[in-house]
Amino acid sequence: MGFLRKLFGNKKPAEKPIESNKLALTPEQMQRVAAAVKTRYCKPVFRIDTTKSEALKLTDSKFGGMPYWPTNLDHPKTSDNEPLVLLAQINFSNEHLNSNLLPKQGLLQFFIAANDHYGLNFGNGTMQDTFRVVYHPSIDTETKAENDKQVGALSNTQLDPKETPFPFYDQFALSFYASTDTISNGLELFDAAVGEAIGQVMGIPAPEKPWKELTSESYDGICALLRHDGSKMLGYPTFTQWDPRHENDGFDTLLLQIDSNMKQHIMWGDCGVANFFISSESLKRCDFSHVLYNWDCY
Repeated sequence: MGFLRKLFGNKKPAEKPIESNKLALTPEQMQRVAAAVKTRYCKPVFRIDTTKSEALKLTDSKFGGMPYWPTNLDHPKTSDNEPLVLLAQINFSNEHLNSNLLPKQGLLQFFIAANDHYGLNFGNGTMQDTFRVVYHPSIDTETKAENDKQVGALSNTQLDPKETPFPFYDQFALSFYASTDTISNGLELFDAAVGEAIGQVMGIPAPEKPWKELTSESYDGICALLRHDGSKMLGYPTFTQWDPRHENDGFDTLLLQIDSNMKQHIMWGDCGVANFFISSESLKRCDFSHVLYNWDCY
């Protein structure tokens, strides 16, 4: 025992900070606050389930794999002539996602560079050089994998994980299901929404800074009830750091979110998440020339 005291000292266990002057909510009150936020802030969303598969067609909706690509077009490359790699592909002709924003047919693709930044330009997330969003209004069903190889298409499954960085090295079939989504911590309006809901539930003036005026247990509990991670189209985005968008920049719509999934070895840095944003008007026109790409991690 003397040796242990000498090694570790006689320190007492760390005590939780005193929060007696802060508002503490019961679990039932936290549930009511979360429900009030969900009622006030609610958007339709298409959540995406992924299943590892080796039997995917060129035109299937998927994460990774060999992309569909017409032989009369040059395959996407960076300005340094490096081929971009397919991150995701959505075939609207097959999925029939019921939304007045999304296309009813055609195929949408997301390509990124296989580098340390996963194709992200930290200075300009809209510069489609090391990433590219491509929409094909119609699909040539005669296109074959052999043709893809002729035009320089590259699959993430061909990359060496030890040599070439990429968020994942398998290909995944996608399943979409309609649901509803709400705001989560990281969005600028989150604290105002939570404060408003607390005032409504507790019958008190709405706290301006709930993270400061609530006990950490109460605030963290509300955040947990409102967090909606996962891969999806539309709905509200999730961040591990902060929202990369700026006021009035027009990127009001979450085009695609791909979240880390440890079980399936999908990993953005240290358990991060990737987002692609577009304006709703551009999306309605199927104009994907101005898209904001971002990913962050813990």
